[in-house]
Amino acid sequence: MRSLVRHVSAVQDPNVGLDYDRAGERYRAYADGDVDKLYEFDGQYAYGDQEIWRILGNTLNKLRARGRRELSVLDLGCGPGTWIRRIVDWAGKMGFTRITARGVDLAETQVRRARVLSQDLASRAGVTLRFEVGDIREPMPEPDGSVDICLCLYGVLNHLPTEDLSAVFGESLALQRASSSPQFGRSAARLRSTWMA
Repeated sequence: MRSLVRHVSAVQDPNVGLDYDRAGERYRAYADGDVDKLYEFDGQYAYGDQEIWRILGNTLNKLRARGRRELSVLDLGCGPGTWIRRIVDWAGKMGFTRITARGVDLAETQVRRARVLSQDLASRAGVTLRFEVGDIREPMPEPDGSVDICLCLYGVLNHLPTEDLSAVFGESLALQRASSSPQFGRSAARLRSTWMA
């Protein structure tokens, strides 16, 4: 059982979720491009997205090479669900037969959009895919060591007060299976050494 000391800063801007709610579809188009082209990384974040996808692909390949057929994914700050849809879709193509994935975001409009965009994917056999409104600084309900891929992109982390980052990293690391590594969208080691005391 993990011992997680929570310090939720009073400094966090309470309007972050509301700002993303107001942006709605414009944010998804800005950040993720065309919803029908999940694997075309040609937008303004093309290089970073390609690198993130390379790391995620390597993680999926390693899991399959070990004979894994089940996959558990948690996306902290999922927005409209683009990354989790990529992972779930690709994992199905790779032969994972049971995929459990959950996205969490502070912005209710983004979560609703993620649900709409994921309807077809969520209806596939063996896929359990859900999106929820929540604060990633709070403990997640997943048991320790139960998540294969815990994704929390740098673009999400930059909305958090510095003093809350250690708790988010700690939670992410506790949830990960021992054979997995957290996916923060940049070098996890570099980010951890920067923000964890």
